[in-house]
Amino acid sequence: MVILYTDDKALIADTIEELQYKASNFTFLCTDPACACDLAPQWRHQYEKEHLSYFLERSPEILRKDAELLRKHIAFSAARDPFQIIDVALGRCSPTKHFLREQSHDGREQAHFHVPDVQEGVRRYVCRRKPLPCLGKSACLTYDFLDELLKETTIRGRVMFEDSKRYIAHKLQLVEAYGVLYHLAQAVAKLREFPSRKSIQIFSGHDVTIAPLLRALQVPLTDPPHYVSHLIVEFYERSDSKNAKDDLLLRFLYNGLDVTNKVVFCETALIDGLCPAVRLENFTHREMFLSLGANSLSEVCV
Repeated sequence: MVILYTDDKALIADTIEELQYKASNFTFLCTDPACACDLAPQWRHQYEKEHLSYFLERSPEILRKDAELLRKHIAFSAARDPFQIIDVALGRCSPTKHFLREQSHDGREQAHFHVPDVQEGVRRYVCRRKPLPCLGKSACLTYDFLDELLKETTIRGRVMFEDSKRYIAHKLQLVEAYGVLYHLAQAVAKLREFPSRKSIQIFSGHDVTIAPLLRALQVPLTDPPHYVSHLIVEFYERSDSKNAKDDLLLRFLYNGLDVTNKVVFCETALIDGLCPAVRLENFTHREMFLSLGANSLSEVCV
């Protein structure tokens, strides 16, 4: 099984007989009640507050001052957190939103956010290869500053994940990573039951999806991950194995690089550079939440 992205429709049509689509109601790609956690949105909201507070209280003062100065530019006026600054610079999100109220057809008042079209021309820089904006003649946004922000957000993400007593990040990101890992473990079980089964599963998400997964796997990352970041998990079968639990092996590729030896449950159990699939199953079903004093997702989400 492989997690991947492809634009080659002819290849898909020639190699896959049937495509099944399943939407998730969660950013962390859970499509089964067994991986759902009703408290996750609440923890995500808490996390957003905590990582802004981290920047305002713990990040280098020079970065905070430069970020505050940048907010004087209309495109960055609503960007307080480094993630928001990076998003606007790349063109991922709108800088400002206006809150409007309208009446619906039944006469009741409705509220919604509206992004004015006038902003469309000023919010896309890096990904449109446009010059970075300046604040008059006094200062300009630079790639060096964006690079420093990326270094700081990467440090911040690691510190917040490791300091589970102070921040919610550790609990939240393990829960958010569980959805994909649960589905991978289910795929392992199905491949053992039906060895001739051929399948490709594609999980399409965002940086808020892949970052928690990499954190849980303890694979080094730049936070936030760049555009089109992808994690591929390849399944292999050992022809010489006498034990069904040892016959499946995994390889993890992050943005084209083999990171199998970085994965927390693989690094001490590699077989010819591949990871026994049983290690994934043990981690997902028995070990993943031990650091939280829990044995399962259901114990965490109560």
